[in-house]
Amino acid sequence: KEATAAFEAALQGPFDSASDVAFVESAIGDADRAHARVPGAIAGWPRAAKLLRAALATPSDSASAYPQLLEALRAAESVGLPRLPETEEVEARAQQFATTGLSAASLARRPNEHFPAFVERLLAAAGEAEVAGASAAEVEAVRLQARQSAGTELSALASDLSDVKAVAGAFD
Repeated sequence: KEATAAFEAALQGPFDSASDVAFVESAIGDADRAHARVPGAIAGWPRAAKLLRAALATPSDSASAYPQLLEALRAAESVGLPRLPETEEVEARAQQFATTGLSAASLARRPNEHFPAFVERLLAAAGEAEVAGASAAEVEAVRLQARQSAGTELSALASDLSDVKAVAGAFD
């Protein structure tokens, strides 16, 4: 019982630096054997650190790399994981994907793409790029493109509606 209390006391921290992460990962791994409770503030650190390492192990040219990089960054942020060297590397890779994803060619409306899907794709790309650490100017440019596209589409729909009302009025 005293050993469990001592173990739990050691898990109280404070933990706030990259060097603390390795200790926390190891200690949490041993917490079950010590029958110790893990504070919620650090409970998610091992999973987030593991996701960062797994994201780095994924080949950069893999189709699944970008979503995996974003998942790792979101996990690290959500549990308050201190910035690790792995965080920096994952962020740099994600930024490369984001820059490519925000290129004019990838943001053009695709043939047969319904307008709502197009706007959702633009906004999703902007959100992902923001998580990846793309520049605020790049992200805002994509959001502006979505707003302008929506305004153009709505104007066209309003014009079409006026034409329909005029034709329907001719039958009155």
